[in-house]
Amino acid sequence: MKQKPICERGDAALLAAAFAIIVLVALALPAYECGRMLSDKIIAAAAATDTAGLVSADPDTSTFELERYLKEAYPMISDAATLEVMVGDSELGEYDDKVFDNESGEYRTVSRTVSSQQITTQVHVTRPFVTNAAVFLSGIGGGSGSYTVSASGIATIDATVTSGGW
Repeated sequence: MKQKPICERGDAALLAAAFAIIVLVALALPAYECGRMLSDKIIAAAAATDTAGLVSADPDTSTFELERYLKEAYPMISDAATLEVMVGDSELGEYDDKVFDNESGEYRTVSRTVSSQQITTQVHVTRPFVTNAAVFLSGIGGGSGSYTVSASGIATIDATVTSGGW
């Protein structure tokens, strides 16, 4: 009497399908983490640019006000974000202003001295990985089981205009 094979055709197909699903999930989990990092990077860049603009519009904006703005405008990163604001030194420069002369009907150039300050903000977002595969891969690479993305925003305060010297 002939014995049945240990694994019949249907079982082999089921085993192959299970293996394929495991491989696809193993590839999808790091892609999910990459998507989270990319999303956080884009949001951090927008937040950095916006906060730099806020400080340039009102240099007396407090850190508390900026953090409150970050929580209200960007709730998706506010729980994991830190904000740094750096205000540069005042710089003087020359500016050639073209002024229309009504009497002659032509433009003339008037040289002016302008003063400006550069505002740089940095937003850092640190989050733990949510998938075990990413934590495992991070551990193999010597990582801490979390990721950090950072973005900078730059704006300029035109001190000549805000001081009324224009």
